[in-house]
Amino acid sequence: MKLILKIFIISFFLTCCVNTITCGNSVIKYENLTQNIDPTQAAEITALDFMKWYKKNYDSIIAIEMVNNLPNTKNYDSTKFYSVNFAGTEKYLNYLKSSGYVSDKYLDYWRANFKKSENNFKKHPVNDGIVEGFEYDFVLLTQEIEDALRMIETAKVVKGKIQNGKAEVHLKLDKSWIYNYKLSFNGKKWLIDSIGYYRPNSK
Repeated sequence: MKLILKIFIISFFLTCCVNTITCGNSVIKYENLTQNIDPTQAAEITALDFMKWYKKNYDSIIAIEMVNNLPNTKNYDSTKFYSVNFAGTEKYLNYLKSSGYVSDKYLDYWRANFKKSENNFKKHPVNDGIVEGFEYDFVLLTQEIEDALRMIETAKVVKGKIQNGKAEVHLKLDKSWIYNYKLSFNGKKWLIDSIGYYRPNSK
């Protein structure tokens, strides 16, 4: 009887810990969330935890070379021009996919974007100055990267809603810096389809 009681207490304690940790720590896999919290909260946690994951892995992600022939790199050749390093962009996208937070739709959007950038490089060849299409962070959507990374730790969800099987989450870094996440449910968990800015006054 004592053994059964101990097993029950341990099981109850572990269940409580999992529920507590999932609400504030991205270490717990999202698959373990879906049965413990309501769908809107699960979508909100997905958006917030993805940002925290991105901050944690940022240094490794930005080390991936996605553009060929950048100035001040060892393989720079002044007779050649910028071009998309598609092996690098795939490595970048696979890194994001490994987070478990983004959907194929999100990844395909950026694949198409990189192809557009390559077409632009071919139409307007340059080998110095601004690397058009790569001059900002693709997840944070800004050039003010240090500020964004710093504010992620205090970011808050200000709105979450689900409609027609889709979720929308507004993630606030400060009063004028709010992201608009759109997510879809794949049958097991919410995945991020797109990230944009929330602009309440835009039409």
